[in-house]
Amino acid sequence: MWLAERGWRVTAVDFSDVALAMARDLAAARGAQVDWIEADVVTWTPPEQAYDLVCVLYVQLPAPERRAALRHAADAVRPAGPCSWWATTS
Repeated sequence: MWLAERGWRVTAVDFSDVALAMARDLAAARGAQVDWIEADVVTWTPPEQAYDLVCVLYVQLPAPERRAALRHAADAVRPAGPCSWWATTS
């Protein structure tokens, strides 16, 4: 929400339709524009090199699944993005 309120184009992914409904309501109340995706981060694959910044928050998964989700997240970072250092150093 913080990034969207500051003009970033934001895509948010969560597996919970309840959490997404709450987030949509909050975004609407604050006038923030967010693209919402309901998906499991273990199986959902974001487009490669599509984002300048990828934030992974509250991912509590067993190690193998967490590594897969984080690899997908790192692969989604554009090479010249402001946070591409993470993708190359992790």
